[in-house]
Amino acid sequence: MMRYLTPPPNSIPITWSGGIKSILGAIILIITIIFLTACAQIAPAQLPQRLAEGKNNQLPTLSAPFTITSYSYTNRAFSVNYPKGWRVVSSASFAPPSVVFVSPDERQMILITTEANTTLAYPFTDIPHDQISQQKGAVWVIGLAPIDKWESFRITYESVFTALDS
Repeated sequence: MMRYLTPPPNSIPITWSGGIKSILGAIILIITIIFLTACAQIAPAQLPQRLAEGKNNQLPTLSAPFTITSYSYTNRAFSVNYPKGWRVVSSASFAPPSVVFVSPDERQMILITTEANTTLAYPFTDIPHDQISQQKGAVWVIGLAPIDKWESFRITYESVFTALDS
């Protein structure tokens, strides 16, 4: 009975000329094109007003104008040499000119400001500390340090105070 059935046709061989690598490359290319097309609209068509107001190819900044080198800090109110290795934190453009120098261990601070009656809070409430404050012209210099490092800090503070030019 089965003898009279016709045999099934032979399968047609399918050959890939590029192999699996070319297919993966095409998929990656398509994904990249989709990603770049989606990101094209992220950039604004115009500069924001704050940036468009720049004059002489200078854009407005959020900090007051100042100059800093590896050993000195200068703003429109004063100039001072600061201790080597200390971090410099400048005031914002809308605030009175000031700067805070922070020691590498972040336990000693010197604030120099043109704002009268300024206070500087010591961030480590569990560490006994001392404070010094002096005025030179229209500039106030406030220093904070742990009591156990007070003598060495006082030398640093006095050298900054002496170097202050207001």
